[in-house]
Amino acid sequence: MLGFRISHILTWLVLVTSLLASYFMWSNAQQSARQKLATEFDFHTDEFITHIQQHMRAYEEILRGVQALFIGSDNVSRIEFRNYINTLRLDENYPGIHGIGYNALVRHADKEQHIAAMRAQGYPEYTIKPAGERELYTPVVYIEPPTGNNRKAIGFDTHSESVRRHAMLMARDNDQATLSGKLTLVQESDEHKQAGFLLFLPLYKQGMPHTTLAERRASIYGWVGSVFRMDDLMAGLGHAHPDEVGIHIYDGDTVSDSTLMFDSYKSAATLSTAKLSTTHNIKINDHTWSIVLRSLPAIEYRLSNQLPLIVGVTGIVFSLLLTLLTHALLRSKRITKDLAESEE
Repeated sequence: MLGFRISHILTWLVLVTSLLASYFMWSNAQQSARQKLATEFDFHTDEFITHIQQHMRAYEEILRGVQALFIGSDNVSRIEFRNYINTLRLDENYPGIHGIGYNALVRHADKEQHIAAMRAQGYPEYTIKPAGERELYTPVVYIEPPTGNNRKAIGFDTHSESVRRHAMLMARDNDQATLSGKLTLVQESDEHKQAGFLLFLPLYKQGMPHTTLAERRASIYGWVGSVFRMDDLMAGLGHAHPDEVGIHIYDGDTVSDSTLMFDSYKSAATLSTAKLSTTHNIKINDHTWSIVLRSLPAIEYRLSNQLPLIVGVTGIVFSLLLTLLTHALLRSKRITKDLAESEE
């Protein structure tokens, strides 16, 4: 009876020990699979962040070239502006830019003279929009390419809207490229409406100093600006691995529906079950974007590792076989011992 109990205990001990060993091997395989997924996800994330930062720096340099055009001339005509922008071949080389424009600073006393001059240049219906009396106006007087949507912006007083005005004043006061917050472009139609934003650089009068804040405010005469539609920008960037990483871009450091600027993947249900996610706050021209990235089923399936399952199943089968073998050996030994004792 004692031998039976010892055999029983040893059999269970072998089963538990082998199952524990199998569990640890399965756990290690699981950890390795998760690490592989996390490593590739981090690679895609870093690649995308670097990608968008590099392209936005390139777009700033394009705008600085336009700024230099005005710095190098006493009066840039509409034709000169158009010819310069045409040489850039925006559609081919910088597909993320929807347009490049020039905003003139017009004081209230000069408003009617400005309108008359613009009408004489071939815009018979030109006026400053929206209507109303203001101390300062910053209407769009040039914008290229001259698409139908872009032409709707001609005469729009950018200074009349708070988000645009803030970016323009920051560019003026700091003498640097400044990104606006999220806004709806004047160019937008009701169909396929996208979030947009603007990038501004200031223009100061020739021969006037602008090293101090007061000097910059006194010498400002306009701005050059790039126009961006968010979905078009991201399509132009060719953002990395769109089928594998869900990308949400928010204006500022608050993640909410009201600040959402770009959504690469519309299925909230799928994103809520993502195995990996990360949030990056990046600075673009001193303006913050919050970028939330989540792994999508495509990358999770592609990197799904069957090794943990194989290790787990193999370990269980091995544990059962080892337990059965141990039980058979102990039983055989016990029977042999019992026979020997009975013969005595």
